[in-house]
Amino acid sequence: LKLPDIRASHRNLCARDPMAGTDDSAHFEEKLVAGRHALWQGNLQLAKEAYLDAYAKAQALKDKRRQALALQGVGVACVNLNLMDECRKCQMQALDLFKEVGDNMSALNLLHATGFSSAKSGEEQTAMNIFEEMLQLAIQCNNVEQTCCATLRLAALDCSLGDTKQGFGRFEEAVLMLPKISGPDASDWYHQAATLVFSQYGRCLCGLASDCCTPESGQLQKGIQLLKDSLGLLDGQLPPRPRFDMKSVREAVVRDLAQAFERLQELESA
Repeated sequence: LKLPDIRASHRNLCARDPMAGTDDSAHFEEKLVAGRHALWQGNLQLAKEAYLDAYAKAQALKDKRRQALALQGVGVACVNLNLMDECRKCQMQALDLFKEVGDNMSALNLLHATGFSSAKSGEEQTAMNIFEEMLQLAIQCNNVEQTCCATLRLAALDCSLGDTKQGFGRFEEAVLMLPKISGPDASDWYHQAATLVFSQYGRCLCGLASDCCTPESGQLQKGIQLLKDSLGLLDGQLPPRPRFDMKSVREAVVRDLAQAFERLQELESA
């Protein structure tokens, strides 16, 4: 889940802004699309440059929402280039701009990306704070999808930091939220959300997350079943969104299942 949904943010922008299709915004839109295509093709430096060009145009237009979209793109390119300081700087600037113009959905997407990049760089407590902010905003917006996502991320971080009791409790909350997801993309998002919740909860129950305690037999069996459920969803789900790397997630689940079965056999033979 490395890429925030820039396409959705751009669609929202066009729906709200009657100037979005005029000549005045044509250069901005061209650079934004060029940045997105470069990202998909793996040309990260080109993507960064395109988004920076888009940002310069948005500044000239004095359009804060467009500035935020461009900075969000720069942040995505930077996190993939491992330029974490520059990534966080761009993300925080974009977040402030999204909040200033009242674009809560884009702010939620960006909080997720910012928390993810912080966790990736080893700043787990910073990531916790960001996902807590995301959770509160999602609840305020009555957005079940983003509430579930923030809860899942917090649960995984809890387990990574050794607080499995809190983490398991949050995972259970995320599981209960899954049937409440609604909307035009509900089926698609439900499958992907359930896949991530089951796989992350399962690996933590099996003691495969860092600093997790050694699991008991019953806990291992529950974790294995969740991993199996996750694998079943991966093998039968609808075509994924571009930001959801189904192949790598499936490979990780298969590895986790193999390790979990080894642990269960060791425990039962002891």
